[in-house]
Amino acid sequence: MSRQCQTCPHCGAAIRFAGDAFCSECRNSFDAEDCSDSVATPQDAFATAKPSSPQLFNATLRPRRPARDVRHTGWFLLVFYALAVVSGVRDIWFWKSSLLDLLIPVVFDICLGWWAIVDSRRRKHPIPLLSKPWFYLFAWLLVPGYVVWTRGGRGLGWIVLHCVCWCVLAVGAMFVGGALFGVRWQGGR
Repeated sequence: MSRQCQTCPHCGAAIRFAGDAFCSECRNSFDAEDCSDSVATPQDAFATAKPSSPQLFNATLRPRRPARDVRHTGWFLLVFYALAVVSGVRDIWFWKSSLLDLLIPVVFDICLGWWAIVDSRRRKHPIPLLSKPWFYLFAWLLVPGYVVWTRGGRGLGWIVLHCVCWCVLAVGAMFVGGALFGVRWQGGR
């Protein structure tokens, strides 16, 4: 019989036996934690858990948000919008072939996949190991799906906002760069 905590050592919430190594209230890991409580079994955990307990009620309906560490999102947005500028400048000479026609989508997919995998880890719900390559290969489909799945309607709003801002920035960079470099697009002679 192993020693199990009756309460979370991080937040003090009562622990139900769920076979998980994370607290359902604060989502912190129980690994390598020393419990000063008595020995608990799954039967004891079910007997002590009260369905009307406010901690259990809040944990099942409204899980707490993870701590906000947005460095990965800041770096992602910096590269995301830098790619918009590079794409806009590249589109000044759209009739010429360029290596950027391949590099921009590849870097874009790598950045999207990297952001989703890091974000899932920070939210303490990591993407399974065998699914990670798909987030790089089909980032244009899976990452927006991941954002909507994890953030709901708010995530859909963020996707629309950033897509519109990306397009506006790319088109703006194309027109400003075209004006600076003196390029005519509409059949100038």
